[in-house]
Amino acid sequence: MRTATRAAVSVLTLRSHGLIDRIEGQAHSELAGDPRTWKPSAKAWSLSQLVEHLALVANGMLGTARTTQRARSRTTALKVRALRMVLRSPLRIPVPVSAVVPRADIGWDEARGDLIASNVRWSDLAERDDLERNSFRHPIVGKLTADETAAFLVEHFDHHTRQVDRIFAALRGRTE
Repeated sequence: MRTATRAAVSVLTLRSHGLIDRIEGQAHSELAGDPRTWKPSAKAWSLSQLVEHLALVANGMLGTARTTQRARSRTTALKVRALRMVLRSPLRIPVPVSAVVPRADIGWDEARGDLIASNVRWSDLAERDDLERNSFRHPIVGKLTADETAAFLVEHFDHHTRQVDRIFAALRGRTE
């Protein structure tokens, strides 16, 4: 059982529930319309789309799981560090794979349910005894261990939390 993977998945689950609570709290505020489906601009994502994107990425990474005996190369470790730095930066990063672009018409209940379900799937995987024999494939950095993948998902989540903050700021500006 991988302690680092389990810890990262626990963090991801807690943060996901916190984000859901925060968005639902905003939805019950005095705002006109449903802020969960409001978009700050025509090209921006709504909160529902953003939550769906988080679920699509987590599920997409699960879909790349392969059993392996090979060790990773140093090159991949350097790419993982670079990916972490990019996600921590204020850069807005284009989605590298169309499969993780959320539908324009995604509703809150479906997006919320998909994120919760992806957390359950990752929690189940983190409990497996053979987890260290699994590798995952990121579309940019390539092969990752379970620990690296779970850590990436937390970094990715945190990256999008800043996007949620921007959407909330735009919502406040809309109502003032």
